[in-house]
Formats: sequence, C-alpha cells, structure tokens
Amino acid sequence: MFIGEGKGVEKDFLDGQRIAESIHGMVEDLVKPGEKLILVAETIESEIIGAGAKPAFPVNISLNYEAAHRTPVFGEETVFGKDVVKVDFGVDVNGSLIDTAKTIDLTGENGKLVEAAEQALEDALSVMRAGKNVREIGKTIADSITAKGFKPVENLCGHSIASYSLHDGEELPNTERGNYVLQEGDVFAVEPFASTGRAS
Repeated sequence: MFIGEGKGVEKDFLDGQRIAESIHGMVEDLVKPGEKLILVAETIESEIIGAGAKPAFPVNISLNYEAAHRTPVFGEETVFGKDVVKVDFGVDVNGSLIDTAKTIDLTGENGKLVEAAEQALEDALSVMRAGKNVREIGKTIADSITAKGFKPVENLCGHSIASYSLHDGEELPNTERGNYVLQEGDVFAVEPFASTGRAS
C-alpha cells in the first residue's frame, strides 16, 4: 500500500500494481487439485515476464501448516490436493516492487479462515495513513482476526518496501507492537496471517 494521496507515485509502481492485480485474478483458476505446484509457479513467473516485468522473488506456494516462504523446486512432483494454499508472488518494474499473495481453500472446510485473513487486510488498509503508528495497525489486524475466532501469527508480518529493496527495514506487525509511524510516501506490504493453531 502507498501511504498518501497518490501524488508522486512512480509510473513503474503503478504498472507493477496493475500486473500484480491481473495475475492475482488468475491464481484461483491455476490452483486446482492434481496440478503440480511447480507448474503454477512457472506459469505465474511467465505471466510476469510476458507483461514486461520481472519476478521480484521466486513464487512461494505454501500448503496447510506452512505459513509462508515455501518455493517449489525444478523437477518437484508435488501436486495440490485437499489443501489450504497460499500463493505469494512479486512484480519488479525497474526496481519498483509489488509483493502480494492469494489464499485458496481446496479443502472446502477452511473458508472462514481465509475470510478472516481477507477481512483483516481490508480493516488494516482502512486505517493506514500518514501519522498512524504500526502498533495501532497491528492491533486492528489482531482484533479483526480474533473476532472471527482465529489467531494472528505473531512472528510473520508485513514490511516496508523501497526501490530495489523488498524488505526495507520497517515491520508492519499482525499484533499490537512496534513504534514506527507511517510517513507520506511510504510503501508497505500488508500481510495478515490467520491461524487455527498456536500462531506463534
């Protein structure tokens, strides 16, 4: 998310955002039972390149209890089954970086968990503005997730983004902690993680 009124937002950033949104809309069609994880990752990366950008990082596809950062490797035969799937990908347009993710419930049993994370994202975005402390945003995320009966994951969080720097030093927590105050022109990846477990 870009903090501010949109003035001075680089064209490359907006182009990256458009590419990410387009691919984001494809993910649910790509993730199907029986499909190989590696083929989905390769398809997403090909779409990014075909749009004139570069992957900001290797596509991550995490299953079930893997909260984040699992990357399928070349030759891997793992296929989707009755899984909760998180697809995390990034777009790089001349150093302007977009980091986004989509969660798909293939179990038919965890829709409320997915909804909790999506609602927490919406709630966080609604309060983000210059002058807001990340502690307050973290509380908003945690309150939103717990209100749905789940737990926020404490040791994973959103982060600031700068030119050519995906994790630029500031954290956006999923709980009430931190002291950074959002500044005009900041760019943050907002990453609510909801869990049915201990969520530590």
